[in-house]
Amino acid sequence: MRVSVNPAFEAFVQRLIASGKYGSAAEVVSDALSRLQEDEPVQGMGPDRFRREVAAGLAAAERGELMDGSVVMSEIRAKSDRMRSRTRKSGSSRSRRAKT
Repeated sequence: MRVSVNPAFEAFVQRLIASGKYGSAAEVVSDALSRLQEDEPVQGMGPDRFRREVAAGLAAAERGELMDGSVVMSEIRAKSDRMRSRTRKSGSSRSRRAKT
């Protein structure tokens, strides 16, 4: 698949590669699509379900069922690192297959 992006996105992808976070444009796109796919259930829910989910969260907070913010952020970072690692591994195996 070939994808065209505007110059601003192309420059952004190049900065990410230059930073060492990603090894190729394919890895950047793969990671972006993985994140988009994760967001799909939230974005796909209608406003009524969204309101119910928010109400349930607020009710849990009122009952004192809260999580420590630093713990939550650590979990989010760890999940992001695992996703990025998987993306890099799958991207590098595709590259090796293409070269053989």
